[in-house]
Amino acid sequence: ARMDRFMDRGSADPRVIQIAQQVAMTRAPRDEDAQANALMGWVRAHTHYVHDPLGKELVKDVDYMMREIATHGRAPSDCDDQVVLLGALLRSIGIDAQPIVVSPDSGPYSHVLLRYASPTSGWVTLDPITKNGPGWFPMGAVRVGVYANGRINPTAPPMLQGMPGPGDATPRGRLAAAAAAGKLAIPVAPYR
Repeated sequence: ARMDRFMDRGSADPRVIQIAQQVAMTRAPRDEDAQANALMGWVRAHTHYVHDPLGKELVKDVDYMMREIATHGRAPSDCDDQVVLLGALLRSIGIDAQPIVVSPDSGPYSHVLLRYASPTSGWVTLDPITKNGPGWFPMGAVRVGVYANGRINPTAPPMLQGMPGPGDATPRGRLAAAAAAGKLAIPVAPYR
């Protein structure tokens, strides 16, 4: 429940709104996909991956992250912290975003990434701690849950959710058609 609450509270922070608007203005108006990718780049440039204390799972709120960035230029953070910050930035400019938790086995969830509502592609995943672009999803994720309304809702892996059908003439639609015809192996990075 904290991640969703922190994202909501952070999306109303004037510093978050200002940064999100400045970054979004570097992309075409109404191009939410380009704006979301640019905001992921901003989060990557202003955070540094640091594990939580051994045996503890901490989630930093957006205010803490923004103070660290203002003071030191970067905030120490792990996957859930970066997802909270990215989600707040996206929500502050009207892009719906939800954390996704994943696990490589039936054990506890061990990684968090984000999905946002793309007006052209449905739900698109973003993982700020990897170098992968939008739409990447960890191969081998056995358990997946979408964090919404303060609870984890189990779901199928979102790797191809929102993928247009083979009749779609967009580049993403042509990709779907090639994959459906067996003419394309979609590369997916291994789960780590």
